[in-house]
Amino acid sequence: MASPIWQTDSQLGSFKTNQLLSTTLVANAVLPSTQIYYTLISGALPNNVLLDINTGVLTGTPSNIIDETEYVFTIRATDDLGNIKDRTFYITMVGSNKPYFYLQPQSLLTTVDSVYTRYDVQYI
Repeated sequence: MASPIWQTDSQLGSFKTNQLLSTTLVANAVLPSTQIYYTLISGALPNNVLLDINTGVLTGTPSNIIDETEYVFTIRATDDLGNIKDRTFYITMVGSNKPYFYLQPQSLLTTVDSVYTRYDVQYI
């Protein structure tokens, strides 16, 4: 009997944090098998993202991160006859709230060393 056949490419793409992520992993059963179940067997999904074992849907609202982060994980597709096929997936999360400065590059101030000067810098 044949193993399931993965249809989903291993590169899932880039997604922003703090926004709903929903993507479907698809593996097709080979007759006489008719049903596929999905299991995370290694690696980690982004925080707050879950895998539906019956549909292969990855869904959730990933927690914010500052730096772009690639997550690598392996999913096992198992058909109703016990045949398996594994695939490693890559998903990149991009922080949606990375702070940045409003100031243009310039000299902020000129002062003598050892003199305390307060200078407020605005950032988001």
